[in-house]
Amino acid sequence: WVSGQFKGQGYANQLLSQCIEDARSQGMHGLTVLSSSKKKPYLSDPDYLKYKGFLTADTAHPFFELLYLPFTDNAPLPRFKDCARKGTIEETGMVLYYTAQCPYTSQYVPLIAKAAQARGHELTLHPITTTEQAQNAPAPYTTYSFFNNGRLVTHEIFSEKKFEKFLDSLPV
Repeated sequence: WVSGQFKGQGYANQLLSQCIEDARSQGMHGLTVLSSSKKKPYLSDPDYLKYKGFLTADTAHPFFELLYLPFTDNAPLPRFKDCARKGTIEETGMVLYYTAQCPYTSQYVPLIAKAAQARGHELTLHPITTTEQAQNAPAPYTTYSFFNNGRLVTHEIFSEKKFEKFLDSLPV
């Protein structure tokens, strides 16, 4: 995505055009992008992509959308794996699935683990380090998926302050 002072200068259109050109030159069937039903942080803007011709291929709870831009009429329809569709897991308590894709996870994961422990909560960490783990993750957004009592809470990285606020919201 394009942010800050670089917005409104045509960079998004240039980036998307380059992605389309690259995919076509490699003989791909189209492009697929993780987005959401409404604009959310760290996910591609659905309104922009739909304006550019992307279609909704699939959805996953609670708000994820898989958008695609087929290059041909017979392009295969991309789908979420069933394991990522529900937005729930069997584990209870606080559970975090994450990758090192974003440098902030390396910074904040140990901090929230320490904060949870200091407040008497157990946080189960599941680092995703392989392609297979990512493909079988319980949420489409593998960079950071935080669950509490089996339900997806957020895909946004908790800062210490945001995590403390989450902990304060829990029933005693």
